[in-house]
Amino acid sequence: MTRGRAPLAWAVAVAAAVLLAGCANDVPPSASPLAPATNPVASATATPESEASETPVASSRAPSVVPADPGDCEFEPDSPGAVVFVVTADDAVTPIEMTFSAFRPEGGPEVRTVTATGPVVTVLQTNCGDAVASAPWTFTATAPTGDGLACSSFYGGKHLASDGDFAEGDTARGASVDCSGHPGM
Repeated sequence: MTRGRAPLAWAVAVAAAVLLAGCANDVPPSASPLAPATNPVASATATPESEASETPVASSRAPSVVPADPGDCEFEPDSPGAVVFVVTADDAVTPIEMTFSAFRPEGGPEVRTVTATGPVVTVLQTNCGDAVASAPWTFTATAPTGDGLACSSFYGGKHLASDGDFAEGDTARGASVDCSGHPGM
């Protein structure tokens, strides 16, 4: 079945580019003039409506990276257990609601929901906790239009799942993808 191959290949290429973006020289990624720009992403904590942005901010130059909340396991390139969730969309303005497992040092992952814009949104984490994966990790995304939406999830270099959705001519139904899984599945 070829449905998942094209989005998977694209997502793997994007994830690799994001992971290797700072490897070209000795300049820290934050100081590099070539460092990928990140777009503001809604926090998992509630924001009063008066403070919420009316229009999503988007960049066609680089993927958006969802920042870790305080207390979460941030992405550590030198540590094993990298967790990557990549969502690709048809455009840079349609809001994408992403629900994902956020890893914490104590206990199992907590499920979070954020809204971001594409065309590429990435969650980069490290599984720094000691909880055993006994249930699938949640990695889903939805968009209000049926334009193209795809996702892939990875753990420590292993591909967990990929999915894609596109509704040619029926964009009113929205799009939904599910890349939930864990290394033992």
